[in-house]
Amino acid sequence: MARIPARLATVLLGAAAIAGGFLSSAPSAQAPGGTIALTNARVFDGSGRAPIENATVLVVNGKIQEVGTAVKVPAGATRVDARGKTIIPGLINAHGHVGNTVGLEQGKYSAENVQRDLKTYAAYGVTTVFSLGDDQAAGIAARDSQKTPSLNRARLYVAGPVLAPKSVEEAAKLVNEVAAMKVDIVKIRVDDNLGTTPKMAPEIYKAVIYEAHKKGARVAVHLFYLDDAKAVLDAGADFIAHSVRDTEVDAPFIAMLKRRDVCYCPTLMREVSTFVYESTPPWFSDSLFTAHADMKAVELLKEPQRQEQMRQMMGGKVDQAMLDSPEVRRAVLDRLIDERVSYTAALKSGITVPVAELRSVIVDIPEFKDASGKFSPDLFVSYYATDSYIGDAGANAALGERRIRFEAMAYWLKWRLPLMLLVVALIAAGLRIWLRGRGATFAAGRPWSEAERAA
Repeated sequence: MARIPARLATVLLGAAAIAGGFLSSAPSAQAPGGTIALTNARVFDGSGRAPIENATVLVVNGKIQEVGTAVKVPAGATRVDARGKTIIPGLINAHGHVGNTVGLEQGKYSAENVQRDLKTYAAYGVTTVFSLGDDQAAGIAARDSQKTPSLNRARLYVAGPVLAPKSVEEAAKLVNEVAAMKVDIVKIRVDDNLGTTPKMAPEIYKAVIYEAHKKGARVAVHLFYLDDAKAVLDAGADFIAHSVRDTEVDAPFIAMLKRRDVCYCPTLMREVSTFVYESTPPWFSDSLFTAHADMKAVELLKEPQRQEQMRQMMGGKVDQAMLDSPEVRRAVLDRLIDERVSYTAALKSGITVPVAELRSVIVDIPEFKDASGKFSPDLFVSYYATDSYIGDAGANAALGERRIRFEAMAYWLKWRLPLMLLVVALIAAGLRIWLRGRGATFAAGRPWSEAERAA
């Protein structure tokens, strides 16, 4: 019995067939100009209608011509019996990244990695990927070469580098540069990473959106807060690239999305990934997952030390709260930040430092400042992304721990020491007055009375 060729993952109903190793064990692809009939299949077309049983899918020159139960198969067509299999529309990753990661290490962008990632996506039934950041020339070349029915990987659309202008003038310059790369969308970040980094100012993201629209380009926005989501929509953003994660979305926000017909990409599995590897997830033993997974990365994620590190990460706690409860509020986030950051940064010193004060402490720590003496978010994030975040006993971690403990203590005393000294002074003054009264009694040349002794 013939099996469906793997290359049809990109043409079948715009589609992939992903049941039971249907693609992974398929034979070599047929010639692009041939006619192929997939018969006896169960077809789910994604329209909301009931699946079509015992359907035939007719593919001519790499394109679907007809789907149904009464399709006439031309003489000479290659017949593929898909009995017992389900054919579905190709899955679309609306916010992904390709080519930049090998295993768990980033910064490995190459043409080879781009092709590897896109083939892996296709093996899992994902036929289109919108890469929102890190894209370089190899990704653009892959995008430009994909208009062929013999494609053996997922299609790719790119955003190029994520823009981070510091001024309105630089916004125009960077938009011009990325537009010259002929990207499919422009990407920016409007986020303060839970208060640890500066957020892009409204006048700057408005300038990016204005300049991009002038060049006929759309703008995708990475964000976290509902207020920012509303603000960028009002400024003309075309794509909300993450869930709102500080509170439940409200009716006005939903109305704005509908009115402007803007795509909202929730990236729910991205949020899950920030905490699910605190233990070994069940899909690590699922044959459908392991068929194409990077098993070296899987083994690393099983390591107890790495799982413990994941359990300590503040971002995972916030994302888990957001997913567990649709009613999560800013107050909940603040409490999580307070508990996580204060606990870690103060290193069990017994000092409870409010979030706002802790941030003031952090930005003044020399280890987190760059060569110019300014607070460096990258240095701060890199510290908390290493084992030192969970109390590694190494020299660098110990230095950071002592520094944060000292700075937290100093900040705690800064506001409380004057009050403590005032209280001591008042007690001393009262004691002095009391002793002077007792001294006057002795000066009178008589002993204390019983009443005076009792007092």
